[in-house]
Amino acid sequence: MDSTKSVYHSTAKIGSQTQSAIVASVVFAVIATIINALIQAYFPGEGFSEKSAILHVASNIAKIMTLILTVIALADFAIWASRGLNNLPALNACGSKYKGWYSWSIFVPILKLFLPILILQDIWKGSDPENSDKDNWKSAPTSKLIYVAWISWIAANVFPALSKSVPYTSIIGVGVYILACVLSIQLISKISTRQEAKFNLLRNSK
Repeated sequence: MDSTKSVYHSTAKIGSQTQSAIVASVVFAVIATIINALIQAYFPGEGFSEKSAILHVASNIAKIMTLILTVIALADFAIWASRGLNNLPALNACGSKYKGWYSWSIFVPILKLFLPILILQDIWKGSDPENSDKDNWKSAPTSKLIYVAWISWIAANVFPALSKSVPYTSIIGVGVYILACVLSIQLISKISTRQEAKFNLLRNSK
Protein backbone atom coordinates (compact mmCIF):
# COMPACT_ATOMS: atom_id res chain seq x y z
CA MET A 1 0.00 0.00 0.00
CA ASP A 2 1.28 3.44 -0.92
CA SER A 3 1.86 5.32 2.33
CA THR A 4 0.93 8.65 0.78
CA LYS A 5 -2.58 7.28 0.14
CA SER A 6 -3.15 6.77 3.86
CA VAL A 7 -5.65 9.09 5.46
CA TYR A 8 -4.19 12.36 6.73
CA HIS A 9 -6.00 14.39 9.38
CA SER A 10 -4.65 17.85 10.13
CA THR A 11 -3.57 18.40 13.73
CA ALA A 12 -3.98 22.18 13.45
CA LYS A 13 -7.46 22.44 14.98
CA ILE A 14 -6.96 20.08 17.92
CA GLY A 15 -3.50 21.61 18.41
CA SER A 16 -5.00 25.09 18.67
CA GLN A 17 -7.63 23.77 21.09
CA THR A 18 -4.91 22.21 23.23
CA GLN A 19 -2.91 25.43 23.27
CA SER A 20 -5.98 27.41 24.37
CA ALA A 21 -6.57 25.01 27.27
CA ILE A 22 -2.91 25.28 28.27
CA VAL A 23 -3.00 29.10 28.22
CA ALA A 24 -6.21 29.15 30.26
CA SER A 25 -4.69 26.80 32.86
CA VAL A 26 -1.65 29.09 33.15
CA VAL A 27 -3.87 32.14 33.68
CA PHE A 28 -5.72 30.49 36.56
CA ALA A 29 -2.48 29.12 38.04
CA VAL A 30 -1.03 32.64 38.10
CA ILE A 31 -4.24 34.01 39.63
CA ALA A 32 -4.12 31.36 42.36
CA THR A 33 -0.48 32.18 43.07
CA ILE A 34 -1.17 35.92 43.32
CA ILE A 35 -4.13 35.36 45.66
CA ASN A 36 -2.07 33.05 47.87
CA ALA A 37 0.66 35.68 48.01
CA LEU A 38 -1.91 38.27 49.13
CA ILE A 39 -3.18 35.91 51.83
CA GLN A 40 0.36 35.33 53.11
CA ALA A 41 1.12 39.08 53.01
CA TYR A 42 -2.02 40.40 54.72
CA PHE A 43 -3.23 37.41 56.77
CA PRO A 44 -0.06 35.49 57.72
CA GLY A 45 -0.65 32.43 59.88
CA GLU A 46 -4.39 33.04 60.23
CA GLY A 47 -5.61 30.18 58.07
CA PHE A 48 -9.22 30.46 57.02
CA SER A 49 -10.75 33.47 58.80
CA GLU A 50 -13.68 35.79 58.29
CA LYS A 51 -11.39 38.54 57.01
CA SER A 52 -9.61 36.35 54.50
CA ALA A 53 -12.63 34.24 53.50
CA ILE A 54 -13.13 35.86 50.10
CA LEU A 55 -9.48 35.44 49.17
CA HIS A 56 -9.47 31.80 50.30
CA VAL A 57 -12.60 31.03 48.28
CA ALA A 58 -11.17 32.81 45.23
CA SER A 59 -7.91 30.89 45.62
CA ASN A 60 -9.72 27.55 45.82
CA ILE A 61 -11.81 28.38 42.74
CA ALA A 62 -8.66 29.33 40.80
CA LYS A 63 -6.95 26.08 41.86
CA ILE A 64 -9.97 23.99 40.82
CA MET A 65 -10.13 25.75 37.46
CA THR A 66 -6.40 25.17 36.99
CA LEU A 67 -6.88 21.46 37.69
CA ILE A 68 -9.88 21.15 35.36
CA LEU A 69 -8.17 23.01 32.52
CA THR A 70 -4.97 20.99 32.99
CA VAL A 71 -6.95 17.74 32.66
CA ILE A 72 -8.65 19.09 29.53
CA ALA A 73 -5.27 20.15 28.11
CA LEU A 74 -3.80 16.70 28.81
CA ALA A 75 -6.75 14.99 27.12
CA ASP A 76 -6.52 17.31 24.10
CA PHE A 77 -2.76 16.83 23.95
CA ALA A 78 -3.24 13.05 23.93
CA ILE A 79 -5.72 13.36 21.03
CA TRP A 80 -3.36 15.71 19.19
CA ALA A 81 -0.36 13.40 19.65
CA SER A 82 -2.35 10.31 18.66
CA ARG A 83 -3.55 12.04 15.50
CA GLY A 84 0.00 13.14 14.70
CA LEU A 85 1.23 9.58 15.18
CA ASN A 86 -1.55 8.15 13.01
CA ASN A 87 -0.62 10.66 10.28
CA LEU A 88 2.87 9.22 9.85
CA PRO A 89 1.95 6.62 7.17
CA ALA A 90 0.41 9.43 5.08
CA LEU A 91 3.70 11.30 5.49
CA ASN A 92 5.73 8.44 4.04
CA ALA A 93 6.88 7.44 7.52
CA CYS A 94 5.63 3.91 8.05
CA GLY A 95 6.69 1.43 10.70
CA SER A 96 6.45 3.32 13.98
CA LYS A 97 6.24 0.72 16.73
CA TYR A 98 4.31 3.13 18.96
CA LYS A 99 1.12 3.44 16.89
CA GLY A 100 -1.90 3.64 19.18
CA TRP A 101 0.21 3.87 22.34
CA TYR A 102 0.18 7.56 23.23
CA SER A 103 -3.40 7.81 24.51
CA TRP A 104 -2.66 5.51 27.43
CA SER A 105 1.11 6.00 27.81
CA ILE A 106 0.69 9.24 29.79
CA PHE A 107 -1.46 7.49 32.42
CA VAL A 108 0.68 4.41 33.17
CA PRO A 109 3.09 4.85 36.12
CA ILE A 110 6.80 4.64 35.26
CA LEU A 111 6.06 4.30 31.53
CA LYS A 112 4.69 7.85 31.44
CA LEU A 113 8.12 9.13 32.47
CA PHE A 114 9.80 8.11 29.21
CA LEU A 115 7.41 6.48 26.70
CA PRO A 116 5.67 9.72 25.61
CA ILE A 117 9.09 11.20 24.80
CA LEU A 118 9.90 8.30 22.48
CA ILE A 119 6.51 8.59 20.79
CA LEU A 120 6.81 12.36 20.33
CA GLN A 121 10.30 11.91 18.87
CA ASP A 122 8.87 9.45 16.35
CA ILE A 123 6.22 12.00 15.39
CA TRP A 124 8.88 14.71 15.12
CA LYS A 125 11.17 12.64 12.90
CA GLY A 126 8.36 11.32 10.71
CA SER A 127 7.06 14.86 10.19
CA ASP A 128 10.35 16.24 8.87
CA PRO A 129 9.52 17.91 5.53
CA GLU A 130 13.15 17.61 4.46
CA ASN A 131 13.12 13.82 4.77
CA SER A 132 10.55 12.08 2.57
CA ASP A 133 12.46 8.79 2.36
CA LYS A 134 10.13 6.16 3.81
CA ASP A 135 13.07 3.89 4.64
CA ASN A 136 15.27 6.41 6.46
CA TRP A 137 12.84 8.68 8.35
CA LYS A 138 13.79 7.12 11.68
CA SER A 139 17.35 8.36 11.23
CA ALA A 140 16.19 11.99 11.14
CA PRO A 141 17.45 14.26 13.96
CA THR A 142 15.57 14.22 17.26
CA SER A 143 14.16 17.33 18.93
CA LYS A 144 15.83 18.91 21.97
CA LEU A 145 12.62 20.85 22.55
CA ILE A 146 10.77 17.60 23.33
CA TYR A 147 13.34 16.61 25.97
CA VAL A 148 13.35 20.03 27.63
CA ALA A 149 9.54 20.31 27.59
CA TRP A 150 9.09 16.87 29.13
CA ILE A 151 11.71 17.43 31.83
CA SER A 152 9.96 20.72 32.64
CA TRP A 153 6.65 18.91 33.08
CA ILE A 154 8.22 16.36 35.40
CA ALA A 155 9.81 19.15 37.44
CA ALA A 156 6.50 21.04 37.55
CA ASN A 157 4.91 17.98 39.16
CA VAL A 158 7.72 17.58 41.69
CA PHE A 159 7.68 21.13 43.11
CA PRO A 160 4.13 20.98 44.57
CA ALA A 161 5.20 18.02 46.70
CA LEU A 162 8.05 20.10 48.13
CA SER A 163 6.08 23.32 48.66
CA LYS A 164 5.08 22.54 52.25
CA SER A 165 8.61 21.75 53.42
CA VAL A 166 10.90 23.89 51.27
CA PRO A 167 10.50 27.72 51.18
CA TYR A 168 9.58 29.44 47.90
CA THR A 169 9.11 26.18 46.00
CA SER A 170 5.45 26.98 45.33
CA ILE A 171 6.42 30.16 43.45
CA ILE A 172 9.28 28.39 41.68
CA GLY A 173 6.90 25.54 40.86
CA VAL A 174 4.47 27.91 39.16
CA GLY A 175 7.37 29.36 37.17
CA VAL A 176 8.43 25.89 36.04
CA TYR A 177 4.79 25.06 35.23
CA ILE A 178 4.54 28.16 33.03
CA LEU A 179 7.82 27.22 31.33
CA ALA A 180 6.53 23.70 30.63
CA CYS A 181 3.32 25.14 29.20
CA VAL A 182 5.17 27.60 26.95
CA LEU A 183 7.45 24.84 25.65
CA SER A 184 4.46 22.57 25.03
CA ILE A 185 2.69 25.28 23.04
CA GLN A 186 5.83 25.72 20.93
CA LEU A 187 6.11 21.97 20.42
CA ILE A 188 2.50 21.68 19.25
CA SER A 189 3.00 24.52 16.77
CA LYS A 190 6.26 23.12 15.40
CA ILE A 191 5.03 19.56 14.88
CA SER A 192 1.70 20.65 13.37
CA THR A 193 3.55 23.00 11.01
CA ARG A 194 6.03 20.28 10.03
CA GLN A 195 3.25 17.81 9.30
CA GLU A 196 1.31 20.27 7.15
CA ALA A 197 4.47 21.20 5.24
CA LYS A 198 5.48 17.59 4.58
CA PHE A 199 1.97 16.53 3.59
CA ASN A 200 1.71 19.41 1.10
CA LEU A 201 5.14 18.57 -0.35
CA LEU A 202 4.18 14.91 -0.84
CA ARG A 203 0.81 15.83 -2.32
CA ASN A 204 2.33 18.33 -4.75
CA SER A 205 5.03 15.88 -5.82
CA LYS A 206 2.50 13.34 -7.14
